[in-house]
Amino acid sequence: MSYRLRTEGWVFTLLSLAATGGRIMAAKPSSKAKSPSRKTAAAPKTPPKSHAVGKKRRGKTAAAAHLHSARQALSRDIAGRKRAEEEMRRMAALPLQNPNPVLAMSLEGQLLFVSPAAAQTFPTLSAEGLRHCVLADWPSVADALRHRSPPMVRREVKVDGAWYLQVFFHAAEPNRVLVYLVDITERKRAEEAMRKSREFLQTVIDAIPDPTMVVDLNHRVLLANRAARRLTPGKDPVGDAMCCHQVSHRRDTPCDPTTDSCPLREVVARKAPVTLEHTHYDAQGQERFVEVSAAPVFDEAGEVIQVVESSRDITDRWQAEEAARKAQAELLDERQHEKEHAEAELAQMRDRLVRATRLAAIGQVSASIAHDLRNPLGTVRNAAYYLGRRLPKDQPEVAEYLGIINQEVAAADRIITNLLAVARAKEPIKHPVDLGQTIREALAGTKQAEAVRLRMSLAPEPFTVRADPDQLRQVFRSLVANAVEATGSGGEIVVEAARDADGDSIVLRDTGPGVAQEVRESLFEPLVTTKAKGIGLGLTICRQIIEHHGGSIELIDEDKPGAAFRIRLPRQ
Repeated sequence: MSYRLRTEGWVFTLLSLAATGGRIMAAKPSSKAKSPSRKTAAAPKTPPKSHAVGKKRRGKTAAAAHLHSARQALSRDIAGRKRAEEEMRRMAALPLQNPNPVLAMSLEGQLLFVSPAAAQTFPTLSAEGLRHCVLADWPSVADALRHRSPPMVRREVKVDGAWYLQVFFHAAEPNRVLVYLVDITERKRAEEAMRKSREFLQTVIDAIPDPTMVVDLNHRVLLANRAARRLTPGKDPVGDAMCCHQVSHRRDTPCDPTTDSCPLREVVARKAPVTLEHTHYDAQGQERFVEVSAAPVFDEAGEVIQVVESSRDITDRWQAEEAARKAQAELLDERQHEKEHAEAELAQMRDRLVRATRLAAIGQVSASIAHDLRNPLGTVRNAAYYLGRRLPKDQPEVAEYLGIINQEVAAADRIITNLLAVARAKEPIKHPVDLGQTIREALAGTKQAEAVRLRMSLAPEPFTVRADPDQLRQVFRSLVANAVEATGSGGEIVVEAARDADGDSIVLRDTGPGVAQEVRESLFEPLVTTKAKGIGLGLTICRQIIEHHGGSIELIDEDKPGAAFRIRLPRQ
């Protein structure tokens, strides 16, 4: 129970009244309260008898009314005074009845009044005066009251194991001070128990190696362990009223909900513990990957009022997991690459087997008919030679037709030779070969070579490759002949060669109409041709020769017009 004394001037009046038992003498009514006296009126002229009687009655009535009014006023005044006396007696008895100690002092240190509660609580106070611990250091208190505005001093004192809150303040009368004391022992014990409990809790969480904080719903840090305090050198998360995002993320705004999941928001929304992965900063400002475990603290109504957050550094684990994931991905990629490579090799082997089977069939047919075809062709060639010798020279038409016979026989013989070449492919005998010289020789041996322009870009020059000279010449003779035929008069053939770690790359490009899309996939297959007089073995033989060298030949797509073939040869 507490009692607050006002500082009006009646305080000391009440205290003095309390000293006399609260007795107040009743005031006598003032003379103004007496009944009004009658004034003697001048004797009137002798009126009629009836008129005198009425006037006398009216005078008595007015006098009675005036007397009644005066009595009521006096009664009200007396009742008001009685109520005031009762209030003053009650107020005067308050310091005596107040269970808390009340004192009155002069600024010079004279003890003017000691309430019964003060006398009972501090039995030696009246005898010891300023020597008593309740009034210890009175000069400094008095000096503070003289110069402080408002004039009030609060302090806590301990007397015989009990704690009291003292309030010193001026009364309305000069040089007078009231002292009010309240027993706060239970509060101090509760504060001490709370302090010990907080110290115990702080000791417990300081033993946790991971940064741990208790935050309110405004992200304000209420409690932080030693590991969390190390994250903010020079600052105290609790003492400096820091927020959790200032400690962990080193920024003044909470986590962006569009990019990060805030543990506090998640716990409040779910009302249950959560575990999230975040990126925090250590004391040196380095990014660390952490696993945040957050749990709610509820009030009596079951609402979340605080959240406990503990952050475990998982950078090493995350890096190990990331390395494992990367290694696994690389292993899967490698296996996929090996699978694709094996499938590609299997497809190539299947294609080679199909081609070999087809070529074997062609070879068998070629071998069986080569003898039968070449014998008649030899006879035709000999007959044409004989006729050329026996017929007169002055018949040009005959000479022309004999020339046609010889040309067609030679063409038929080349076809048979190509068929036999397909069936009886020879292993290359590799030597260093000048690529530029080989291409120029191939162009020189081609009909209508003078109608096209040859442009070569070789790096380095001379560009030397390891190949069978005759077989490589045969390849370029076939490619150049096709290019000359496709470009026609005024066309251009471009040859580019480059060298890298994998081998030599040669691209032969012409300015002709290119290769139709429908024959691109089967262009190198035997007996596939776009020419009116071709049988489709030239490119087949070219691929056969290049593959026997360990290389490859392909038709490449370019934005430029014409056809472009790329040959890759190993350097060994």
